[in-house]
Amino acid sequence: MITNVSKVFMILCLTILFSTPALAAQITQWEYSVSYEFNDYWNQDNTQTGLTPESYVNGAGETVNSLSWGDGDQSSIGFITKSGTVDTGTTVDIIDHMFHDNQPVTGNYSLHGAMMAANLTLKGIDPVTGAVNSFDTVLEFMFFETDNTHIFNPSRNNDVFLLVNPEASIEQFDYMGYNYTFSFTSGLGQLDMDSLAGMDHNGTTVLQTLEDLGYGDVTYDTFFIWAFENGWVDDPEYNLFGWTTVEGDTTYASSQLTVVSNGPIPTPEPSTFAIFGLGLVGLFFAGRRIRQ
Repeated sequence: MITNVSKVFMILCLTILFSTPALAAQITQWEYSVSYEFNDYWNQDNTQTGLTPESYVNGAGETVNSLSWGDGDQSSIGFITKSGTVDTGTTVDIIDHMFHDNQPVTGNYSLHGAMMAANLTLKGIDPVTGAVNSFDTVLEFMFFETDNTHIFNPSRNNDVFLLVNPEASIEQFDYMGYNYTFSFTSGLGQLDMDSLAGMDHNGTTVLQTLEDLGYGDVTYDTFFIWAFENGWVDDPEYNLFGWTTVEGDTTYASSQLTVVSNGPIPTPEPSTFAIFGLGLVGLFFAGRRIRQ
């Protein structure tokens, strides 16, 4: 006689035997947000004296975090929170999300360097289930104020923003049954290494300072080889992402956000489930024979 427990077990086995995995739906549109914060900043004495942080909402309703210094016409750097949507397989421009108002500064203190974090969040809505999940990453930037000592070569007086964790700017991630890749480096320039080596900063150069801080060519070489092999950059050689800002002007930086789908995450074939189900059924009947 078949007991109720036996019936339940057989139903479970047959369900596994004849069922196939449900296909996940590809996300077609994403909501994105990019917000910023200062992790650290310092003047020529490695203190924060004379540096004024501020947070406010601009006329477009966007949050601005800025840092200013100097007397009279102050210089400042700032970051503007951005949000919007991007369709899978397309690129969206994120306009003017960083700026540097680079003015001749008078006063006892000026900014010499800063570290900033850009917090990027992608939210996708499953078109079938309506479920919402999010993917987050943090991009780290450094700012270097140069010494402005090159009268006959003004480009060496340019200040510079650098992306110091490039591996976080192009990532693959799994999301609701699909694999995606996002890129945030498009729109950021690949900086010339010789120029960075010629930019004086606090008794040394920008490039030497980066190497002393541990942001050397090993990290970037590894990243560029991967990005080149996956078609995200055209040149596999060691380089740096970022942009420079000229003296006596306000420079805005824009970026591009791209999200592409790499297809569904591989799942077991229906035949795998069938074999698994048959195995369970066989074990069940073998167990009954032994008990009898």
